[in-house]
Amino acid sequence: MKKFYCVIPYQQSSLRKLRYEPVGNLALGLEMEISFPILTAIGGYVAPGEEFRVVAAARRTPVGLANLALFQEQLEAVCREKPLCAPRLDVVELPDGEGVVQQADTFRKLITFAEDGDEIFACMTGGSKPLTTVLLLALQYARQIQQGASIGCVVYGEINWAKADGDVWTGRVYDMTALVQLDETVRLLAQRGVTDPRRVIDAVLASGECGGHG
Repeated sequence: MKKFYCVIPYQQSSLRKLRYEPVGNLALGLEMEISFPILTAIGGYVAPGEEFRVVAAARRTPVGLANLALFQEQLEAVCREKPLCAPRLDVVELPDGEGVVQQADTFRKLITFAEDGDEIFACMTGGSKPLTTVLLLALQYARQIQQGASIGCVVYGEINWAKADGDVWTGRVYDMTALVQLDETVRLLAQRGVTDPRRVIDAVLASGECGGHG
């Protein structure tokens, strides 16, 4: 099953609705204004009538719950527009704090959703830097441990603003899947004891095997 993982932002102030311009992957071109870049992957990779599942990590604070409610609202709007089946939405409660103990607890929660045959999608935008690392580790766990699991697309949403007769905000959504693939390439090179790993990595990058999707 296609599963989409994301982190609900901690702060209300950053949640502007924008139409995100896709960079490196035209499938992410969602013709709607949204606040959560993972919705571009849902809009681009789920077919009408196809079942899918969303795993959202959120803090149980007033701001976190408000942002989660906004995410549910925009998810429903995307599903109506495409149109898509209403997905199952699972919420992972994030603990307070950013220490190793808290991150390990979140990792344990995230990997409980991994199943054989999953096609995994994720957004690196929301949350803290340690939490982004945990999310990527959970994706790698699913791909390496679960039989037939694969990573479909990892996205990152960027917001730029410029002041010219008022605030002008623009958004871009990047296909970052190549970073996950490159990490896997490095791991395999180390396991196999390749004598000139930099040459192999340069060849892979030049061939486009770790590039974004067209």
